[in-house]
Amino acid sequence: MIISGTKGKTLKNTVLVRHTCSNCYNTKHIAVGATEYFHIFWIPMFLVNKRVVLVCSHCRKKMEYKLLNIDERPEIPKSLFAMKRVWPFYLGIWMIAAIFISSGVIMSLG
Repeated sequence: MIISGTKGKTLKNTVLVRHTCSNCYNTKHIAVGATEYFHIFWIPMFLVNKRVVLVCSHCRKKMEYKLLNIDERPEIPKSLFAMKRVWPFYLGIWMIAAIFISSGVIMSLG
């Protein structure tokens, strides 16, 4: 039985960015956010890794954002990894905090 581990997830919303494709010279790309998170019993605890992949909208060539030269990197909007999109990956930590807080309140009342 698997108790803990890491798992990857691609964020559903994508962002359009301008970058010239080395394969087909198209200038429209889609920035896709990919996350990797640690889980216990399939309950996500916290993010381990965040990365951005650029996908050409014409030829579908994928490019890792970190591997591009600094002068070639388009600006990725901060909305790609906004808190409203990644909060479910911290659900386990929030559940544990709520249990500790509620048990502390119950202990102080009793």
